Amino acid sequence: MPAALVTPDTCMDLLFLFQNGRYTCRFCPVNDQTFVSTHQNHIAFAIRFYPWAAVLFADAPLNGTLNLGFDSQLHFPSLTVQLMRMLDQTTSFAQRCSQAAFILLAHLEKRSLPTDFFNAVYAIVHSQGRVRTGELAQFVQLSPRQLERIFLRNTGVSPKKLSDMVRYQQLWREAAFSSHFDIQDAVYRYGYTDQSHLLRQFKQYHSLTLNDALAYARQHVAFLQDNGG
Repeated sequence: MPAALVTPDTCMDLLFLFQNGRYTCRFCPVNDQTFVSTHQNHIAFAIRFYPWAAVLFADAPLNGTLNLGFDSQLHFPSLTVQLMRMLDQTTSFAQRCSQAAFILLAHLEKRSLPTDFFNAVYAIVHSQGRVRTGELAQFVQLSPRQLERIFLRNTGVSPKKLSDMVRYQQLWREAAFSSHFDIQDAVYRYGYTDQSHLLRQFKQYHSLTLNDALAYARQHVAFLQDNGG
């Protein structure tokens, strides 16, 4: 498998690998750093969560998971066991999707939604990552310290980090797929202090300058095709 540049996408994944006649499962939490993947293992099945959704299926808090990888049994023991059993009993992708959805819904029905957390997530997504932590805390009527503890427990990242990553993702999507991208308009639209702030934070997450990232993406036509461009 050729090397691939993997940029932060704010998602979390359960990756089911088939090796030596058996399944193993890795939990990949939020990553805020670009890395080059040369993964050779065969991924038989995978489930992707928005960063705020994984906690609804986890049996352990997600503190301290940023940029790491774990055996999924550490955070999702009951879900992992059920999904492994399902993989052993099915062969087609359609069957696996159907059965996995049933298992996930069954888990979801047993969980209560942390209202303050999801209200804060709504504000982050709705603002495209422009909301400040103080404003966010006021919106959900919690102290900034309380809000940070809730986010670290439920996502592994602070509310500021999640906001910054959502904003970076929105900026990257617009730059990659808009035929009339204007960087000064983007500075205003996404609430950056100035152009240098935008470019600096983009490179922090992407490891490439914005121009180099666009050139790299356009060299890999599948990237644009897979994303509807």
